[in-house]
Amino acid sequence: MNYNPFLKSLFIGCFWWLLAFPIAAQVDSLTYYLQEGLSNNALVRSRYLAYQAMVEKIPQAKAYKNPTLEVGVALKPMAVLYGKPVADFKLMQSFDWIGTRKAARLQAKEGAKKSLAVYAMSRDELIFQIKKQWYTLCMLKEKEKNAVANAQLYQTLKDLVLKKYANSPLVSSRKEKTSMSTVLRVELELLEINNQVKRIHSRIQSAEVQFNALLNRDKRLPVHTTALRKVPSSITRLDDAPLILRNPQLQQQKAQQNFYAAKQRVDQLMGYPSFGLGVKYSWVDKRMGDVIPVTSMNGKNMIMPMLSISLPLYRSKYNAMKRETRFNEQAASKQYQELQIRLEAQYMELLNELSDADRSIDLYAQQATLANTTYQLMLDEYATEKTTLSAIIEVQKQLLRYQFDQLAAISHYNTIVASLEKIVSQQPLINTTHENK
Repeated sequence: MNYNPFLKSLFIGCFWWLLAFPIAAQVDSLTYYLQEGLSNNALVRSRYLAYQAMVEKIPQAKAYKNPTLEVGVALKPMAVLYGKPVADFKLMQSFDWIGTRKAARLQAKEGAKKSLAVYAMSRDELIFQIKKQWYTLCMLKEKEKNAVANAQLYQTLKDLVLKKYANSPLVSSRKEKTSMSTVLRVELELLEINNQVKRIHSRIQSAEVQFNALLNRDKRLPVHTTALRKVPSSITRLDDAPLILRNPQLQQQKAQQNFYAAKQRVDQLMGYPSFGLGVKYSWVDKRMGDVIPVTSMNGKNMIMPMLSISLPLYRSKYNAMKRETRFNEQAASKQYQELQIRLEAQYMELLNELSDADRSIDLYAQQATLANTTYQLMLDEYATEKTTLSAIIEVQKQLLRYQFDQLAAISHYNTIVASLEKIVSQQPLINTTHENK
């Protein structure tokens, strides 16, 4: 079947456009910025490299010690009964007590887990800082929009004042004085709100510089944000301990405790004898039988199996090592318990703050709606002289304040959610390659 070349080209172009569209849509999303920050941040990368370095200690711990080769050469061989010894070769391999390498490997694994937890801590802290700065940026840009809209309301109010006094039946001179003072009052408010817009814009520029610094990129790059909304969160209450147990700080302390437990086992096994197995080869030349008659062993090389045992007689050293490790393990256990209690208290406090922020958002939203409705009604009343300009300006200020407070409450709510996610560490860990070592 022959296809139209134009339709074929159109189909291919649409296919690639559909593939590229989701990528383009995510370029300026928070997820994209998080990925960029994790890829570029030097501290996070250094902690990950430190973890990889700790992983490489695992095969070192389970490896045997290097064999030793000793070579002795007689520069002037001396004749003995069985010949002239020319050289000796001795090859030895030492072995620790049974189970020592396994315990050392377990200790190295716990060290890698501890390093992985340190990496997770820096990663989660960076994610939290990026989210916090992102929500601040979204809040500031929404505030700027509201302030600009408020300035437009003042401009509408100014036009209404001019229109009202242009149609007023008052005496001309009195009408001009009254309208001029009223217009100047509105102009004062316009100057104030325009100055507020400039201040907010300056804060936005500063916040963008800080945000780009977190991403480790050019400080002058623009940051594209979305409308500020409450982020969904599945964290609503502290049901049980496993939520907190995922915290990287707790995982670090747990790995530290397990590290000392494994080290205690290593110290115990190091107090046992170690063995060495090997072989010795002697190269012997024949001698002349001028003085002493030669025998059948004359000039025969010798092979001698070797066995060595190290005797750990100085027990005070090994006993002190075990006591030191035991005290460190107990200290790590106490630190783990204290940290768990502190994190649970912090978690509950954040949950209470989250509820307060949620109530504040609803309150400010209702107040802003009522203030806006009141403002619209007062504009109609002002045209019929049922209210004053001062009352309208006061309501307009309240409206802007409620809008700002609502945005601040939403940003605070989202930041609290990010803090809760940081405590329970909802971000998955990287592939734990130390398990396969």
